[in-house]
Amino acid sequence: MKIMVAYDGTMQANGEPEPVRSQRLAQLKDEIDTAVRSGQPAPLLLMKGPDGRTGAALSDLPTVEGPVSVNPMGVYEGWMYRVFPPHSSQTKWNSFNAGEFLFAGSRWSLAPLLVIAGLLQFVAIRLAIKLERLGRES
Repeated sequence: MKIMVAYDGTMQANGEPEPVRSQRLAQLKDEIDTAVRSGQPAPLLLMKGPDGRTGAALSDLPTVEGPVSVNPMGVYEGWMYRVFPPHSSQTKWNSFNAGEFLFAGSRWSLAPLLVIAGLLQFVAIRLAIKLERLGRES
């Protein structure tokens, strides 16, 4: 996790000895794992406290549940759950993607998007090659 590397680097820069760093990192890892497993906000945001020590602030990201394309935040909100509560039908529809008509709640719901993106990329490359050939001929 990037937060663990950043947190360790900051502690090392502040002169914290290895045993103290290892203990704090293990404690932070346990806190994160416990919070994520329980669906509670987890300490994922690296920050400095009022005393100047580096720590981690809570993030709401582990509270997000739903289909693969989870995005419970609507365009009308500044952050998650400001207008509608978690697990409401509105937040579920915010995370809907067209592939869920074929594969509801599955990772396969992203397949149509990936296929279309791949086809568009293929067409763009073919057109670029064709234009390059035309440019050489003229």
